Amino acid sequence: PIFSSTASDISDRTETTASVDWAIPTWVAVSDEGAAQLSADLSPIVQEIVDRTLWSSGNSLVIMIKAWSGSGKRTAEAYDGEAANAAELQVDYSTGGVGSPVTIVDPTACGGGGGSPVNHFAISHDGTGINCQAENITITAHNSGHSVNTGFNGTIQLSTTTSHGDWSVVSGAGTLINNGRGAGHYAMHASDSGVVVLGLRDTFVETTNVDADHAIWTEDASEDADIAFARSGFNFLADSAKNTIGLQIGGKPSNVAPGAQTLELQAVKTSDDTGACEAALVGATNVEFAFECKNPSSCSTRQVDISGTYIPENGDGTNLIYSAASMDFGNSSDSTATFTMTYPDVGEIQLHARYRMSPSAEWMLGGSNSFVVRPFAFNVSATGNPAAASPAGLAFTSAGTDFSANVSAVLWDGFDDTDNDGIADDHGDINPGNNANLSDNVVAFNYGYETSVEQVSLTALLDQPAGGANPGLSGGTSISIFNSGSGTTNSVRYDEVGIIEISAKIGDGNYLGIGITATNDILGKSGYVGRFNPAQYAVTSSSIIPACSATFTYARQPFTGTMTIEAQAGAAAGNVQLANYRAGFVTLDPATELVFINDQTTAAYDAKTVTYNQNFDSGTTGEAVLALQFRWDMPEQVPTSSTVQNTEVTDEVTTLAAAPVGIGSSPTRFGRAAFGGAVGSELINLGVPFHTEYYVDASTGYVTNVNDFCSTGGSLSFSNFAGNLGAGETCVEDSGSPGISGAGCVAAGPVTQRYDDPLIAGQFNLFLDAPGAGNDGSGTVDANVPDWLEFDWDTGVPGIEDPTGRFPFGIYGGDKNQVYRRELY
Repeated sequence: PIFSSTASDISDRTETTASVDWAIPTWVAVSDEGAAQLSADLSPIVQEIVDRTLWSSGNSLVIMIKAWSGSGKRTAEAYDGEAANAAELQVDYSTGGVGSPVTIVDPTACGGGGGSPVNHFAISHDGTGINCQAENITITAHNSGHSVNTGFNGTIQLSTTTSHGDWSVVSGAGTLINNGRGAGHYAMHASDSGVVVLGLRDTFVETTNVDADHAIWTEDASEDADIAFARSGFNFLADSAKNTIGLQIGGKPSNVAPGAQTLELQAVKTSDDTGACEAALVGATNVEFAFECKNPSSCSTRQVDISGTYIPENGDGTNLIYSAASMDFGNSSDSTATFTMTYPDVGEIQLHARYRMSPSAEWMLGGSNSFVVRPFAFNVSATGNPAAASPAGLAFTSAGTDFSANVSAVLWDGFDDTDNDGIADDHGDINPGNNANLSDNVVAFNYGYETSVEQVSLTALLDQPAGGANPGLSGGTSISIFNSGSGTTNSVRYDEVGIIEISAKIGDGNYLGIGITATNDILGKSGYVGRFNPAQYAVTSSSIIPACSATFTYARQPFTGTMTIEAQAGAAAGNVQLANYRAGFVTLDPATELVFINDQTTAAYDAKTVTYNQNFDSGTTGEAVLALQFRWDMPEQVPTSSTVQNTEVTDEVTTLAAAPVGIGSSPTRFGRAAFGGAVGSELINLGVPFHTEYYVDASTGYVTNVNDFCSTGGSLSFSNFAGNLGAGETCVEDSGSPGISGAGCVAAGPVTQRYDDPLIAGQFNLFLDAPGAGNDGSGTVDANVPDWLEFDWDTGVPGIEDPTGRFPFGIYGGDKNQVYRRELY
């Protein structure tokens, strides 16, 4: 049987197993590093090695395994032109026998195959080289998305298309073997983190291309430019080191901290006698400069300042346009000219220099390393923000409601970086009131046009109330579309009450690959944003308690209730309760700003009192429990039910959820306290009818309110004595003097005749003490009842009055002309 596994298959998994019949020679295709030969360690089981080019299997080495007896494993190093370094191939025939599996293990599983698989290699340099010195070549292991594969530690095979050049290590911890003629191998060390800088010296005047291979992986053509070697050229030095211009800040001169560097342009040529480098230019010389935008690949119109001369911008890969600047190269022992550079924009750029030599008219060329110029900071603002610094400040918007935030990448200004740390002054602390003003800084037009847009993420720090809840920002917290360096999100929100500060940072934490630490210095804060107030109030529970025995309320009688009200965020935040609505952030005055109506009149009640049982600062924050009291001066009419409705809020927040909200209802009756007629002997206690009653309708009139167990008659008094009855000769049968009636007899009366207050089933059970023989006559009993039991007894006088009752003691003889009289009791 034939089993063939391609190199790409092998690279995707640890091992490949084929079931083979050991009696038959078996072809197996395995991945290696391009060898056509195996070491002797494997020879006992290898019958034949077939060259890959004949087999047409790409990067696979094809071997034919012959039959053998016994079982075991064979591990060997594939021949790859290197010294012995690590096992790269393993054949496992431990089980042996007919039909048993043979396993060809991926070289990476044997420890020498490169660690984390890569997608390709990126090869970068400045595009030019000088014959007398090595040119820096950076080789980076890339994943498919062009990010660095920091886990790669395999061996890279090196070559040049012209087969010229020698290799050396500039920076890297791995092992280099230079084979000459442009060939060599570099074993990447784990500490290289997927990046090595090698030196390539080519003594030929030519244009060549560098190739880098490992197993099936090679360079990406889009990241592998040609390099032109010449007899002379320019080097860009930073602190005397070639091609090491470091991270710059947009708008900041290169010789100013932080990251200050001494930049020099070096002009060298190859000595005709020794082949060594020597000065190519001396004294003041006009050298032409250009700069190239690498990322973004096109530039804004802003030009690089080289020692006071502005040089034109060029898009990536375009024909360069140069401008001359005077450079002083000193004497023949000094090949360098010092310059400063300021780029009033951001991005990854590369500098270029050229000089036309005389009399050859050939160009002497040179380029710097590509380097990143980062934004200094972000200017952050919120549209319409009054920047309240305390709860007494103006409201900005409501919790859970979308607002617009604006971000601009801005350039460095020394007035905003007085400590020269590259961070906008005081934007790194938690005080929103001391930030350096960035609103007048120049905006970096290039920002936001990167190959992979550097998004800006917004977060929120809660400033007030202290110790409050901070849900952070929600909604559109990331800005990915920029116009000339500025971007806006129209859908960001904060889902709590309070005052915040908005912070802006690079979304992926790694601006153009400069690293987390350097990227964290690119920040900006808004200062105070707020005040945020509730989006609405909501009644979450409520009840109304009728005044009398919780069953009914008389007209004009106050009745009570309770209501729980909650401050809430907007619908986008799920109308959540706002924990920060407390202390100075509470703007609602429930006594005056909650509007209630009587559904029977659709108007306000005749009296309203709203107080706190529990305010917003106690209990559950963001929630208050209110004590309610209302009074309806219902006119004389049939009984009805009054429903309390909370219809609106007149606070700065005027939205009341589900308005109108029914708080509860109370059955309402128009009632009064009334005396009935009574007459009796002065020798026995006189029962005087005294009760409460309510209006039923026009035909029925008033009936005793047998449901009344709560009303009080107040204090009783006597007046208007006539006949033989005088003051002090009668009193109320009570529990004693003065009793609950206020006019009780000295001695307690019979239990069944004692005055009831509150009354029972609508009756006060009023009995007057018998004045005794000879004390016949009459008087008036007056009751001081609550307002809602008064009535317009005297229609001739405006207003309502307490009830009064006339009581006569004695035997009434009647009219002498009357023959018969019958009284009903």
